[in-house]
Amino acid sequence: MRSWRPRIKTLTPLIGLLLSASSGLPSQPTDAPEFTFEFNRGPQGFTADFADYPPAHAPIYELTSGYRTLPPPLQSRSGLFLSGVNRSADLFMFLKGSVSGLQPGAVYMVTVNLEIATNTPTGCVGVGGAPGESVWIKAGVSTAEPLPVLKGSHLRMNIDVGVQSNGGEQAAVLGNVANSRSCEQPRHWELKSFEDRPMPAPIAIPADGRVWLLFGTDSGFEARTEIYFTRASVTFMPMAAGGRGRCTENYVTARAIRSREVIPAFVQCAAEYAQMQGEAEARRAFNEDARWKHGQIHLFVHGLEPSGDNTLTHVFPPDPSQEGTISERSIDEFGTDYSFELHRLLSLVDEGWIYYAFTNAETGLRQPKSSYVKEIDWYGGRAAIGAAYYSPDLPGTCEREEVNAFALNEAPSDEKLREFVRCAALEVEALGYFAGPMLSEDPRWKHGSIYVFGVDAETGEVEFSGSESMFTFSGRIPELFDGRDMLKASAEFGETFWYYSVMNPETGAVEPKTAFVKLVRAQGAPLLLGAVYEPSAVAPSR
Repeated sequence: MRSWRPRIKTLTPLIGLLLSASSGLPSQPTDAPEFTFEFNRGPQGFTADFADYPPAHAPIYELTSGYRTLPPPLQSRSGLFLSGVNRSADLFMFLKGSVSGLQPGAVYMVTVNLEIATNTPTGCVGVGGAPGESVWIKAGVSTAEPLPVLKGSHLRMNIDVGVQSNGGEQAAVLGNVANSRSCEQPRHWELKSFEDRPMPAPIAIPADGRVWLLFGTDSGFEARTEIYFTRASVTFMPMAAGGRGRCTENYVTARAIRSREVIPAFVQCAAEYAQMQGEAEARRAFNEDARWKHGQIHLFVHGLEPSGDNTLTHVFPPDPSQEGTISERSIDEFGTDYSFELHRLLSLVDEGWIYYAFTNAETGLRQPKSSYVKEIDWYGGRAAIGAAYYSPDLPGTCEREEVNAFALNEAPSDEKLREFVRCAALEVEALGYFAGPMLSEDPRWKHGSIYVFGVDAETGEVEFSGSESMFTFSGRIPELFDGRDMLKASAEFGETFWYYSVMNPETGAVEPKTAFVKLVRAQGAPLLLGAVYEPSAVAPSR
C-alpha cells in the first residue's frame, strides 16, 4: 500500500530550523505534519473493507466499493465509493490507508476534517433508524492496520472504533450522512464537510514512523447506504513535552477504570485535553466520546465558588441540561457541603480527593462516593475538573443485593472476586472468628462454585470454608504452587491473586482456579481470607 509523506505546517520557523540542524536523541517535534488527500485525483493509496457482518452471508449485504465518478450534479469530480445493505443492524464500511515520515517516538494529538458526497436527506424514517441521522461518519488513527477479523460467526474490527453513535479508543464520530435537503424533497447529491475533529487519544509514533488512517460509516439504518469520500485532511499536532510525561505515559480511558487508584490519571488526561483543545471541544468530547464516559464513569466541570448558591455547572454528562446553570446547594448526611468543600480543597492544593454521599443512579441508594478533582482554567475563570467512583467494597457500599456469591457465580471476574472478598473481610473485622460459620453457610457467601475460606496465615491450617474440599489442603497449601510459600507472600503483600489447578473429585478433571486472598485480623490473629472462581466459567467476549 502506498504511504504518504507529510506536508509540514511550521508552528515556529526559527525553532523548526534549529531542530532540523540538530542531532542526537529523538526529541518532541515542533512541526505539525499535515496529510491532505484529494480523492478527486485518485484513491491516494486507500482501500475499502467491511466489518460487523457474517461473511457466510456476504452476498445479501451487497457490499460494493471502488473509485468512481460522482453522480450528477457533481459529475465533474470523483471519489471513493462505499455501499452496503445493513442486514446486521451494525454494518461498518471503511477506507484505510497508511502515512509515513512521522518522527519515531513522538507523541501527537491528531485532528481530522473530511468531505463526503451524500444524497440522503434529513428527517426521514427508516428501518432500525433514520437513513441519514443513524448512519455515522467516523475517522480514526492507529499504529495497527485496521482489519476485520473473524470472531465467532462475524467479522469484527481489530481496533476499537466504537459502536454506531459512540466513538471508540481509536476512532471518533464526526457526524452523520444526512444532507441539507428535507425528506419531502427529491433526492439530490451534495457535498458535506466535517470540520477539524480531534481523535480520542494521543498516538505515539512507532519506530518506522508509520501509522494508519481510517474513514468510514457505522450504520444503525437497516437498509442500503451509499456514500462517496471526496477529501480528507489529517493534522498531527505534537504534544508539549510537559504533557507527554503525564497523560501519554499514564493513559487511562473511562472504560478501563476499575478502581479509585486510576482516577487521578484519568482526570489529568482530561485536564490536558481541555487545555490543548479548548473548552468548547472539551465539553463536546466529555459529553459524547467513549474515551471520557462509560457506564457511571464520566467527567464533570464545576465553577469554584464557596457556595452552591452561585456555583456554575459547566460539564455534566448525566444531565447536560444542567450545564450553564447554577448548582443547587447540597449537604450530605456527613455534613459535607459539596461546593464549599470543593472550593476549600482547591484553595489549599491544586488537586485532591473529596468524599461525600450521593444517590447511586444504578442502585437508587445513598452511598459513599469519592471524587478526584483538579483546578483548571475554564473560559478565564477558576473551575474544577473531576471524576467520581462508587466502590462496591467500601463499608458503606457492600450491599447484599450487589455483592454476593450468586452475582459472582453468574458473571465471574477478577474485579468482582476482589470486591466479594473485601466485603467478606469487613465481616471478619467486625466479628472475628465468629464470622466463620456465617461466611461458610450463608447463601450470600456461598453459591454454586463460589465460596469463602479462611486460612491461618502462620500455620496454613484452614479455619473455615464453604467447601469441604478446601480442608484437604489444610496445612498443605504450598503444594498447590509447587512448594512456593504463597501464605508468606500473601501475608507480606496484604492482598494477592492465586492462580493454580486442582483435580475435581467428581469429574477427575484438572481445573484451573483463581483465588483472591486478603490479610485480615481475627481476634488479633492473622487470617488469610479468600474466595475462588473458575476462569473457564467466564464466556469469551465478542
